[in-house]
Amino acid sequence: MGIAKLLPDSLTRELQPDFTLDGVRFRFTRSLALYVALGNLPGWGDFAADFPEESAAFEKKMSSFFAQSVAFFALTTQLSQRQLEPVEDSVEKFRSYALEAYEDIRLMLARVLLYSCNGDAEVAQQLTQMGLSIQRPSPIRLPLNLLSLDVIGVIVLFAGATVLLSGHEQVPLGRALLIGMLVAVNHSIAAVCALAPKQLWHFADFRSARERPFLSYLFSGLCALTLTLPISYGFYLFRVHFLDDHVTFVWQAKWLLMPTVLAIALAFSCDDLVEADHEPRWLKWLESAGLAALMALSGLLTVRWLQIDQAALHPQAAPPHLWIPSLLSASIGALFGATIPYWYRKTMRGAGLNGLTRPALPRAENVVPAV
Repeated sequence: MGIAKLLPDSLTRELQPDFTLDGVRFRFTRSLALYVALGNLPGWGDFAADFPEESAAFEKKMSSFFAQSVAFFALTTQLSQRQLEPVEDSVEKFRSYALEAYEDIRLMLARVLLYSCNGDAEVAQQLTQMGLSIQRPSPIRLPLNLLSLDVIGVIVLFAGATVLLSGHEQVPLGRALLIGMLVAVNHSIAAVCALAPKQLWHFADFRSARERPFLSYLFSGLCALTLTLPISYGFYLFRVHFLDDHVTFVWQAKWLLMPTVLAIALAFSCDDLVEADHEPRWLKWLESAGLAALMALSGLLTVRWLQIDQAALHPQAAPPHLWIPSLLSASIGALFGATIPYWYRKTMRGAGLNGLTRPALPRAENVVPAV
């Protein structure tokens, strides 16, 4: 952009960054600063090359505006030297002209940013580098205390089931606690995978398009499976070498169906009434019951899936009771369903993030970008 370089040096006396001192000169200063910042954007050259007609029309408007500015300030300087006041109509006309030019620059700035930036984060970064202040929502921290309580709850469930079934299954309490700890860690990872994408990626946020991002729910399940798979393999090696368990990794990996389903279900449940000012009390318990039923079905399907492996590992043993893993899975689903979605929505409302948080171009009358 060469228009700003061609402006006379005398205009430097007309620059005014404080609106309260001189609103007319402030509007000219603001438009000039934003115009220069627009020309310094990395994507301006490519945009002008791809859209030559639009950029030429914009430059023509800006050339006319700056020519009008030079003439206006030259006239006001002469009137000031003669101790005369400028005509009110000319001041008002220049004011409206400056506001119109500012809107044209803002519109072109928005087009260039949308053309050259890959997402909201890059747009915000570009605006921040221009010296504009961008309000960004504080990221929601993961509920470590709540997840810790859920982990303890899962371990207690496994320990209680082991004690109640000690006469039937012959599972040592220590081994049941280890397995319960593994299940608790895997399901906690599933909860993290349900929440983290909503903070890290714009497409996973329900507020971005005001519709459910079903693809992000599947992505949460895939993340949970990817993270829990190596943990499950490590526990499998531990069982084989230290607990002398004759199990296969395929047998153990099939249990990862449940945390994968839990991650998808939690990500879905967190978007229930996320934009409402408040939610009915029954929603928390309805989600808990719904996740309990879904996880019970997942446990039942997993046991059915493992029948061939179970028969190969223990040919003389009786088939496992179907209700045991189903009941444990339902309990885990009820526990996480009653805590995680409710916490997420409550935190969103408390932080004032139940509306859209896309960065917007500033409209304040007293903002001048630092260039």
